[in-house]
Amino acid sequence: MPNRQTEITCIGISYIQPILDLYWKLSHAKLMGNSKIRVSPLENGYSVSIVALTAFCIESFLNNLKYRKKQTDYRALNFFKREYEDYAELCEKLNELFTLRNVIAHNYIWEIHWELDDDFNEQNIEKELMNGYGNRAFRDTIDRDRKVTKLLRLRIIPTRIGQKEAKQALSILSEFSKFLDNQGLPFISNQFFEFTKKTMKFYEIIELIKKTRNLYNINFNI
Repeated sequence: MPNRQTEITCIGISYIQPILDLYWKLSHAKLMGNSKIRVSPLENGYSVSIVALTAFCIESFLNNLKYRKKQTDYRALNFFKREYEDYAELCEKLNELFTLRNVIAHNYIWEIHWELDDDFNEQNIEKELMNGYGNRAFRDTIDRDRKVTKLLRLRIIPTRIGQKEAKQALSILSEFSKFLDNQGLPFISNQFFEFTKKTMKFYEIIELIKKTRNLYNINFNI
């Protein structure tokens, strides 16, 4: 009789190397054109890609957990909140990351009005989210005056999302990986990835990113 096997189609791990490759490119890009209105298109492009892919990655692993526990909640975050009450702070961080993912994926439209002073600096800036974008959950997650999320202060205007948000997304992914480790599921931490022209464990890469302001300063021969 054939030895029949089963594969679970979780693609979470497949996102991580591309995410790290994008961060490497972001950290080496010559970022020009930032202003009070927007970050540069190059910084914005890499950063929104990292944030969105990180959210996809985490949601994939959450769906794997749902499958293992035979849960049928439609929303992965609802499942996490109910099933892992001891991780309330991590849950809120995930909520803010997923909120930013929605901002990016659905390209929430804002109107931004400003004037230029004599030195061509923006002033009297007004920002307004257009009708039809953002639900009650979105409004509950954000600081409306500062245009950031309440806990992590992630910028919620799509054209303002930059390296700060990309780095924070990686930090959340690291924290989520430690949560998986605590469940006896080292899906991420037991894998090796390419970064700085070397093969490294995930947490080693995260520590390197946290400690190094400019990755150009890394000695590749260490």
